[in-house]
Amino acid sequence: MKVYVKKEDKNTMIPGIIVTIIFLSVSVGIFVSLFTSEESFIDILSSFGIAILFAIIFFGVSMFFIYNMLKRPKGYKAKLVNKKIETYNGKQITYMEFNTEKEKEQEEDFSSTDYKCYTIGENNLVIGNDYSLKLKEFNWEPKYIEEIDYSCETKRNKVKNKVPNMTLSPIFLFIGLIFGGNLFLCILGIIMYPEYTFDYIIFGILCAIALIITYKYNEAWKIDNKIKAEKNTVNLELENIKPISQEKVGNIVIKHFLILSVIFPIFWFIVLLKMNIPKESFLLAFSMVLFVELPIFIVILYNIGYDERLIKKHKINISENINMQNIKYFNIFRPTLNDTYPQYFIVDQEKNLIFRIKKSNFIGNKLVICDPNNIKIGEIKSKIFSMTDDYLVNIVNEKPFIIRSKFQLHSNYKIIGRDYYVKGDTRLIKNIIYDNQKNEIAYISAISKRKKNWYKLGNTEITLNENVNNSIDIIIIAACITIGNYQTFNRRIDRL
Repeated sequence: MKVYVKKEDKNTMIPGIIVTIIFLSVSVGIFVSLFTSEESFIDILSSFGIAILFAIIFFGVSMFFIYNMLKRPKGYKAKLVNKKIETYNGKQITYMEFNTEKEKEQEEDFSSTDYKCYTIGENNLVIGNDYSLKLKEFNWEPKYIEEIDYSCETKRNKVKNKVPNMTLSPIFLFIGLIFGGNLFLCILGIIMYPEYTFDYIIFGILCAIALIITYKYNEAWKIDNKIKAEKNTVNLELENIKPISQEKVGNIVIKHFLILSVIFPIFWFIVLLKMNIPKESFLLAFSMVLFVELPIFIVILYNIGYDERLIKKHKINISENINMQNIKYFNIFRPTLNDTYPQYFIVDQEKNLIFRIKKSNFIGNKLVICDPNNIKIGEIKSKIFSMTDDYLVNIVNEKPFIIRSKFQLHSNYKIIGRDYYVKGDTRLIKNIIYDNQKNEIAYISAISKRKKNWYKLGNTEITLNENVNNSIDIIIIAACITIGNYQTFNRRIDRL
């Protein structure tokens, strides 16, 4: 039986195709350039051995991707856990959800165990029964549903009981071996060719830095994707976080540029002194440095009253009488496209300002949550070394909690310290907040702008279920999902 997948449930093939094209182009280009050379094979091998090795690896990876792209869907044992009749694109469909088992219990895994698909019209599949779910392994998309027939098993209709695990650990190991091997070659080069010691040291330092970064990301990957195993450690981390207090938040851009306006001339004054420039030339050079201060002061002057102008521009109301629990709909959006100092406004249906979130440090991994009067009521900190979105939320007079996404094909989030979790689609268009009893709490949807079916990330609408009282936790969770989706793909998404 042929099945189809909704657009919001699909795992796009585009990233895999792009990687395949890049790897194939690089490998073929290296092969063509080397083997059309007039040098002998031994000379080519001795001079460009590493390039040939990379070409072989890239070619092998691209062939593996092409093989998975072209091969037939493979059958896996899947249990039908839910089905319902609904209308989709003007047609009556039977929407189904299947559950599969993994080869082993491994949190460090980004392939899904739940698959959703539909058939046109009704079908006679029974909830609770096992079926053969034919999956296209290139992007793990359901293609067919068949009855399991163990009496006449052939190679074509063979069914595997469990879905294989997928992890990035071998990739990190491979990258680490490459940089580690280059570091070892640098050490050998220093011993064998001491006249090139400086060059080998520079290249060795770069390889060592790359090796450390690879190790850091590998550790972050393991932590981010082994939430259960790290639960006690995470709870201890949350307990050690210091509480924060309310304080007035000024214009952060002005603060940073005032600091820059002081540090910049001092730095260049010291540099010019070290250069032993004559007095006449020193004054001229330093005056030119001070001239560069002009754009800094222009930025400072421009940002005086900037926050108030943004509120006026977007016609946002400042109200003191907002009952947060009764808000069933609210909107999160970026009032400006400034990525250096981003802001997010959270407003209700009448465009009353609930919260404002803005960057508070130069690196950009710390955001402050402000009330309508610009009083800090919380902080959001994100990890610098992380393969996924990882936010530590600290609210005044509240226990801190962590919002962490798993590295999966869908944007799924675990909320550590609160009784919620989030599931989303692969295109970052829709996310749903659930409680631990699997009740739907709120729906997060990207808002279409200008053209139909075009979505601008960083602009979402959130709708709560009627029987749910709103809270600051739900609002901040939705805000972190919005911020994370924008940072993942800072562009518009076509969902045609």
